[in-house]
This record gives sequence, structure tokens and C-alpha cells, in this order.
Amino acid sequence: MRQAGRYSPSYQKLRAKHSLYDLFHSPSMIEEITLQPIEELGVDAAIIFSDILLVLDAFGLRYSYPEGGPVVEPFKGTLKIQDDSFSFLREAICSLKKRLSVPLMGFAGAPYTLSTYMGGQEELIEPLTEGVISLLKCQIESGVDALQLFDSWAGSLDDLRFKKLVLEPLRVIKKSVNAPLIFFCKNLGNRLEAVLETGVDAVSLDCSLSDVRKKYGPSVALQGNLDPDLLFTDEETVSLAVKNLLFSLKGDKGFILNLAHGVKPGSSFALVKHLVKVAQEEGDRLWS
Repeated sequence: MRQAGRYSPSYQKLRAKHSLYDLFHSPSMIEEITLQPIEELGVDAAIIFSDILLVLDAFGLRYSYPEGGPVVEPFKGTLKIQDDSFSFLREAICSLKKRLSVPLMGFAGAPYTLSTYMGGQEELIEPLTEGVISLLKCQIESGVDALQLFDSWAGSLDDLRFKKLVLEPLRVIKKSVNAPLIFFCKNLGNRLEAVLETGVDAVSLDCSLSDVRKKYGPSVALQGNLDPDLLFTDEETVSLAVKNLLFSLKGDKGFILNLAHGVKPGSSFALVKHLVKVAQEEGDRLWS
């Protein structure tokens, strides 16, 4: 249910009554919002309703969600984990697993992207890596079936800093979590091979999936990569794009259809629902 506020009327009603911080920390709200797209859209997997900044709870850091975007309050000293129980999240996941008939996905922000909300200090990467591992392990122990790691801002780094701040922590995280791990980074480009060498199980891409599949074969699962702007068009345009993408990967056993990089504000709920319907019908036809 990532970015539900950009298209879901039912979520928007809840959001009007509660702060984002409160929603992210309420087991009952996490459960209710996670279930919304299953009930309203019929998607094939649930994504835990959460936020990448939740890892900061482990360090006792304070943060908020004003209109301009997330803000982490200034802090002094070094980062040390104080409480990695994430009890509110554990409670929600355990309850959801009793109710869901589809897989449940968890996620976290990657250390570099998290650090960008905290001044971008490189010395934060190591403790943030520990925090991310704690959060992912919490989700695994509570019952999620797969994980996604979002390093949304890492694509702007030069090669040297990308290796140090993205690849090295990613390798440590992958070795520490016992669950399928999907990695996402905007504008990954020619760094895909280096990411695959970290051992991740799947990569979410905004480039041509069929070209990547031809080059690297079936060793890694792929996720993506419909243009988010499709959700501002019409049903015919959405149908054509979905069918073309699915046909390009016909029969591929390691493919998750998704948007390339998230839902944009103002996207059409009706077109989101139509996209899911067409993808399931066409997918059944091509993969049967």
C-alpha cells in the first residue's frame, strides 16, 4: 500500500483523521490499511503499511511528516540502537498473517537513503545498516514472505561512493536476512551487475526488463516497470502498455509486474484498479 495517499479514497479518509506518525505506529491502523488494496483492488500480494523512517525508532530518534516531506529532528553524538523491538509492527504483521490469503511483503529504507534525511553524513551508514537489519529481521520473524529495500536516492552517487555507501551495506544486509530481498534504486543503469553481485534475489528496475533478462538470464527475478504516467491516461492506453510489457516477458518465471518508481500524486484510482485487472487477466493467459 505504498503511496496510498496519492490515489486511494479510503486511505485518504483515514489520513484526514490521523497523523501519518500515528498511522505508522498503530497496529490496528497498519492492519486496516494493509488490507485495503487486497479488498479494493484484488492485488496478488499485500505490502505492509509502513515507512522507511521507522528504523529510526530503534535509535530513539524523533521525526515528523510536515507538508514539505519527512523531517528528522537534529541529534548529537553517535547512533546507538536503544530498542529494536518494533512491537507495534510485530503485532500488526502477526495479525495480518492470520487474515491474509496472499503473500505479505515487508520493506525498509536503505542506509544511504535514510542518511539523506539526516544530513547525509557518511559515518551514519554503519549504524543505520545495523538498524535496517534489525527492522528487516523483525518483519521476517513476524511472518512476512519477502522484503524490499528502497535506496531511492542512491542513483545520484558517483561510482566510488555508490560502492561504499550502497553496495557494501547491501551485501551486509543480504547476508544478515533470511528471506527473498528485492532491491530498488532509481536510475540504476550500468550498475545493475554490481548490485546482482551482492546476492539480492530480485531487482526493481526503471529500464527495459526484456533487455536485462536477455543479458543476465534467469538468475535474478525482475520487478517493474510500467510508466507511472499511465495512471493519468485512459483504460485503452493502460491496457496496451500492460499487455506489451507482459508479452515481452511471456513465460518468465521470475517477474513481478509493478510501476517503475511509484505512484504519482493525483493518479486515478479507477486506472489503478483497471491496471490490476488487465495484468491478472493477461498474465493468466500468457503464463497458463
